[in-house]
Amino acid sequence: MDLFGSSSDEEDETTASTPITPTRPPENGVMQFHTGTEQALLVYVTQQTKAGDSPEQILKIIDTFCEERHWMMHIGSLKVEILRDALLKRMATFTIPTPSTLIMLELGTYCGYSAIQLCSLLCTHHPTQPFLLYSLEISQQNARVARSIIDLAGFSDNVKVFVTHDVEDGLVEITKDLKPETTQFIDLLFIDHDKDSYLSDLQLIIKNSHLNSSSVVIADNVIMGRIDDYLEFVREEANKPDGLFLETHIFESTVEYCTQDIAQFGKEALQDGVEVSVFR
Repeated sequence: MDLFGSSSDEEDETTASTPITPTRPPENGVMQFHTGTEQALLVYVTQQTKAGDSPEQILKIIDTFCEERHWMMHIGSLKVEILRDALLKRMATFTIPTPSTLIMLELGTYCGYSAIQLCSLLCTHHPTQPFLLYSLEISQQNARVARSIIDLAGFSDNVKVFVTHDVEDGLVEITKDLKPETTQFIDLLFIDHDKDSYLSDLQLIIKNSHLNSSSVVIADNVIMGRIDDYLEFVREEANKPDGLFLETHIFESTVEYCTQDIAQFGKEALQDGVEVSVFR
């Protein structure tokens, strides 16, 4: 998959249609939420992780839990290429004469899956690049789970999780911690939290001048979540000669961990997508 060039639809369809043995209980299927699932995931990951396991192995353990035990709303393995290409797109323009720390911001930590995925991708493709990932999470319980799993993956020194009900308050805390020389400090923004807040929180970050030039903004679940106001905004700005965004593209996929549910709901009902935009 090439984010801003050609891509192989045939390859994507093959990947998305790979059969998975239907071992997950139907009551724990796609879009089903039950109290205690996040804690159960932590117990499972802790039990299954061996000393020396790589971040990729821990991500696979999480995937197995979600495919065999209980569906969860991580970005999932099918969208990893989208994250990878978006990150590489940003790194292609991250050319600073002296070593500089790449700063990523995530809205919606959940259990730490996407944070681990982003860190792992960066370490794989740019192993000498210093980086920090700040993640904002509304749930104290989810934050505790995330910190534990992130620690197992070996990224506790790179990822800082802040619990907050307000993104603006979270940004204040990040600024205090980071002490940036300018207000512009975000190089990559990943949005995967309250679907009604995608647009307002992006506009807040833009208003506060927190995005660096050529920052990549990644928004998950824009199709399943029907986040039309967000899509209209970034696309309108990308179409303006001097708009806020240089370009924006949708990359279609399916809802995470839904292979077993396609027969029941149909693939069209489980369509999803990730919008990737480049800030001017």
